[in-house]
Amino acid sequence: MSDGMDMGVYREAFLSESTEYLQGIVDALLTLESDPEDLEPVEAVFRAAHSLKGMSATMGYERTAALTHTMESLMDTVRKRQQPVNGDLIDLVLRATDTLRELINDEASGGCEIDPELMVQELKERTEVARAAAAAVAAAPEPVAAPDAGPAASVTLKVTVDPGCQLAGVRAYMVIKRLRQLGDVVGTQPSEGDIDEGQFDGTFTITVATERPGAKLVDAVLQITDIVAAEVVGEPVGGASAGASDADDTPADESTSAPASVAVGEAGDGPDRDAAFSRATKAVPKLADTQTVRIALTHLDTMVDVMGELVIARSRLENVAERLDVRELTDAVGEVHRISAELQREVMATRMVPVGNIFNRFPRMVRDLARDLGKDVAFEVDGLDIELDRTVLDEIVEPLVHLLRNSLDHGLEPAEQRRAAGKPERGLVRLSAARERDRALVTVADDGRGMDPERIWAAACERGVVTAAQRPDFNDEEILLLTCTPGFSTAATATKVSGRGVGMDVVRAKVEQLGGALTIRSRLGSGTEFVLGLPLTLAIIQALLVRSSGQIYAIPLGAVTEVLAYDDLPVETVDMHPVLTLRDGRVVPLDTLDDIVGVLEDAAAPLRSRNVVLLEWGEAARAIGVDELVGRQEIVIKPLAGMFAGVAGLSGATVLGDGSVALILDPRALFANVEGPR
Repeated sequence: MSDGMDMGVYREAFLSESTEYLQGIVDALLTLESDPEDLEPVEAVFRAAHSLKGMSATMGYERTAALTHTMESLMDTVRKRQQPVNGDLIDLVLRATDTLRELINDEASGGCEIDPELMVQELKERTEVARAAAAAVAAAPEPVAAPDAGPAASVTLKVTVDPGCQLAGVRAYMVIKRLRQLGDVVGTQPSEGDIDEGQFDGTFTITVATERPGAKLVDAVLQITDIVAAEVVGEPVGGASAGASDADDTPADESTSAPASVAVGEAGDGPDRDAAFSRATKAVPKLADTQTVRIALTHLDTMVDVMGELVIARSRLENVAERLDVRELTDAVGEVHRISAELQREVMATRMVPVGNIFNRFPRMVRDLARDLGKDVAFEVDGLDIELDRTVLDEIVEPLVHLLRNSLDHGLEPAEQRRAAGKPERGLVRLSAARERDRALVTVADDGRGMDPERIWAAACERGVVTAAQRPDFNDEEILLLTCTPGFSTAATATKVSGRGVGMDVVRAKVEQLGGALTIRSRLGSGTEFVLGLPLTLAIIQALLVRSSGQIYAIPLGAVTEVLAYDDLPVETVDMHPVLTLRDGRVVPLDTLDDIVGVLEDAAAPLRSRNVVLLEWGEAARAIGVDELVGRQEIVIKPLAGMFAGVAGLSGATVLGDGSVALILDPRALFANVEGPR
């Protein structure tokens, strides 16, 4: 690479890749803390740190490369069991990862504000202490081996990678990793560093100290993709010294090995050390090999907008074809519909992102906060593959942070209280996602003390949110939602983490702004569950078009359960309000759409609807009478003009195929103030 090349063209790719590697380090550290005996997370840290170091050096970010190098050295002592895995160690490496994130942003922006020297020194000191302790152990007299215990034989294999393989270094790394599972790798030719970087002619030798026969090693190696040949070279010999000649070709600082009693692999601080832990889980592909591209969100937004206009134009074209009734035109429009529908699915799919992309941020936060609070917490995450529109996903990060912090601080009891209540000392917080028709349900749950509706009601009365006389009008779930009133809290004292009610208004407002709904369920003494019902996308939706008093309205199809003929329904009157008894015995209020949107001045006018649309939102149900069913259609959501903004029950508008405008009903608002019997 020429010295004059502008590395700025690679900056965005570097920042994107480094974000993934940093998250990989955090995930691996948290996994290691939960199971200190498992060395696989250590390997994951090495792979990510090594890749970051190489990328940073290529970009000329020397401070970043230096910090990742010291992180590798410290984790090397963990791999060799030279120091125990405990909370202090994980804290240190997590802090180093935070510094690394800041440093990357600083160097990538051309700044020099972040000085990692203090962190580098802290990492080095911990590394040196561990190595000194290991050296002391090595100097102690070795126990006499039992008479029948002999040293493992050293077996040297010659391995050949397919000449056509473009990732020869990756395949060679997989060979080394596989053989490390079967014994101790004591040397390679060329060095592991050169092999790792692909600097060999496709054939290399590797010496393994193992009790397994050479044929077993050959079979294991040949199972790896793109390995075309493997054979034992020479006769197996006793003792690990047989591989010493291979080690002579490694850099000088690789020659320092740890005592056999604690060694898990080869030691050293050189740039080529620990090749087995240096390759990323997903090798960074060359441009010619990659099957994906990265695209700015602004481009995706533009694509969705243009796709929306195409959907509207398609609807108009379909109306024209239906009116003219020309077969050739109808056939052509049908083909346009098929092609545009397929294009629409692909465009919308580009914006759909697994919730795991944001869920993976929270284990670190939960872990740190639990340590600060002195609580033993198990954090479970489920449904990572559920997909949401990227816009929706980004907007729910803040609400989830509020909910998780409150669950940890005020939901979970201290250990002594949990013991007294007959609960395990370790509390449980669970973050999950699930799909329900065209909605996603994101849930934050804990097994803590739960929420007391009566206490919340008393606090609401004291603050003037409600009056005592209104108590019969509220069920427990509605009382729990009073915690979403701005400034509402039942916490007796303030802590550095907000009380159960502080921030809940932000949560509810954000969820409803996205067209979703918040549900709170709780059992006193057993725990609390917050459910965020969210739309999968905010751009194009399926809707049921209905007409009432000459105006067409669109109802999101996800809220529609059934459409019924009015004359066939068992309509009764309770407290002078029409109600409908469903087949399952539920009694739901029945209103006309005109009543709901305020078209009729006389709200007590008799029903004159010919059709009834049964809506369900969460656990609530409502029946709405309409004059006519227009049909089902994909619609593009457009924001309301200023004169309609804020009108209850409406969430937007859409342009129909004939050029007219239909108002979109907001299901959550329709259920906010359901009148009639409860």
